[in-house]
Amino acid sequence: MGNNEIRKQIWKGVADDKEDHTHVCLISAQAIPNLLPLLVEKPARAIFLVSPEMREQAERLKKVVQPRGIRVETQKISAYDFDTTAALCEELLKNGAGLTLNVTGGTKIAALAAFQAFFFNDRRIIYCDTEHDRLIQLAPERCSEPIRSNLIKVRDCLACYGIPQVTGGEPPREAEQRKAHLGALADLLIRNEDLLGKLNGAFPRQEEKKTFANIPLNKLGKDAEKLANVLTQCGVAALTGSANLNIPSGEKVFFCRGGWLEEYVYWTVRNLNLKGLNASINVRVQWDGKGRRPTLNEFDVLFTHANRLHLI
Repeated sequence: MGNNEIRKQIWKGVADDKEDHTHVCLISAQAIPNLLPLLVEKPARAIFLVSPEMREQAERLKKVVQPRGIRVETQKISAYDFDTTAALCEELLKNGAGLTLNVTGGTKIAALAAFQAFFFNDRRIIYCDTEHDRLIQLAPERCSEPIRSNLIKVRDCLACYGIPQVTGGEPPREAEQRKAHLGALADLLIRNEDLLGKLNGAFPRQEEKKTFANIPLNKLGKDAEKLANVLTQCGVAALTGSANLNIPSGEKVFFCRGGWLEEYVYWTVRNLNLKGLNASINVRVQWDGKGRRPTLNEFDVLFTHANRLHLI
């Protein structure tokens, strides 16, 4: 069966007027199986069936979906009440022509209740197979279609799971200039553990916010001159006379004390040239849980590929 024929069948049962096309989604802790079909099919509206336990998760997903022009409504359900969930779905079916049930989420009881209502009303039911990156239509006819594009962005994925991005994501402006020399720097420091240890030791932990540094070369030991040469090529340091390595700013100090490895990994990922790759670096996040003080974290390198989030 060709792609065009599959697509015709995938859309069978959806109203011709795309303004009527609506996804009915069972909200659960896993957001991607609901988000991905919404990004693939771009319905005009989404109805979230939400149990009390999933209210926060529904709000997170809503904040990601609505900016994409999809109107979101919520309906309360009990996750373990078959009859009331089935009755609610029957009521929705009476008032909507272009309803598609995404049966991927929710508890088994809620999913079975919704499936029964849609199936016996000869309405469209889909399932998102995230393991194999495909969208499966279960009814009225059975067919499937691969999801060929990486539609999930790092920022959206984080927001869906309650850790919205606060800052970061892009490499610093100077990173483009020094990326050509990162391979040589990584090779030098990874092969020479003693040099790496001495470089790291030149920045005491209690001085993490240091805005400059002067490091005597004799403190770095063997290959100190090679290191000084590569750091100079990277534009982050300069020799003062022949005895000291001067690092003139906080951003460059950060690079020398470990930021180089984050940039090296980031550009290595970018250079894979994976289709649709979305990569971020030094992403600062703030967890949206309730508490006296916000919980802050930073992720060094993240990327999405084939609609999966990867953290390094």
